[in-house]
Amino acid sequence: MANEIEKEQTYLLNSLPVDLTGWKKEYTKDVYLPPNSDNPQIRLRQRGDTYFMTKKYPLVEGDLSTMV
Repeated sequence: MANEIEKEQTYLLNSLPVDLTGWKKEYTKDVYLPPNSDNPQIRLRQRGDTYFMTKKYPLVEGDLSTMV
């Protein structure tokens, strides 16, 4: 099992690029468990025919703002 850290970043665009037809599309579906939780610890992710399961832990015990 690999130990990996996922870093998420979000960007706000002023506008969409004019021509996106040349770019490859990749659809991702995420399901978080337990459902309806403020801090789900398991993520099931589907990309095409590939599935991933990620279990998240707090980096600092009791601080759920940073998960690894």
